[in-house]
Amino acid sequence: MEHGRANNPFGDARRAPDWPQREAALVARIRENGLADRAAWNELLAAHQDRLYAVCLRMVGPSAAADLTQDAMVKILQGLDGYDGRSQVGTWMVRVAMNACLSWLRGQKLRRHKRLGDDEGSVRGLGTSGGGGGRAGELSPVGRVQGDERNAALAAALADLPDDQRAVVVLRDVQGLDYEQIAACLEVAVGTVKSRLFRARLALRELVEARLNQSRSKGTGRDGS
Repeated sequence: MEHGRANNPFGDARRAPDWPQREAALVARIRENGLADRAAWNELLAAHQDRLYAVCLRMVGPSAAADLTQDAMVKILQGLDGYDGRSQVGTWMVRVAMNACLSWLRGQKLRRHKRLGDDEGSVRGLGTSGGGGGRAGELSPVGRVQGDERNAALAAALADLPDDQRAVVVLRDVQGLDYEQIAACLEVAVGTVKSRLFRARLALRELVEARLNQSRSKGTGRDGS
């Protein structure tokens, strides 16, 4: 799968002022016509494709992100009839992608495969693209990280977080979802989202600083200072 706006004419559709109405119309068409309305399906999925891929990329890394994005789209195709309308359709689609990622991660652990944390490049660029940051007054290391060294440290730190904490950081600080949307995606209470996010941000800050201090110590040793 190719990801990128140059290959996705619908990539900016969600930014249009009339997108909520357009999206509702597409969902209505799909529910009426099913898989036969390929034009409606193509437009709906293409509008969300980059967002779904960004979620998968930051949850599982580049080696599995494209496959899991495809898996999520298949589940969306199969499951739209079960969408109850209580959340925005985009939020529901992100939930499908997140569930695919979390299931994959659980499977990796059960099979004792290589830890995600070994692939530090898998989430490089967090905070520089893909969504909004935290709101004023929140403890958000993501919004303050700048420069290649700190981005690399943050990428590695994010990969080292427990899956549930990584999920809330990705949804909040990368995708810019609000607490209610995150709660819907993860099927947990809003209070649980807030507590996980607070713990995750604290852990990220500590992990980033520890990695930066380790890197500086190595650099000092090489310089002989």
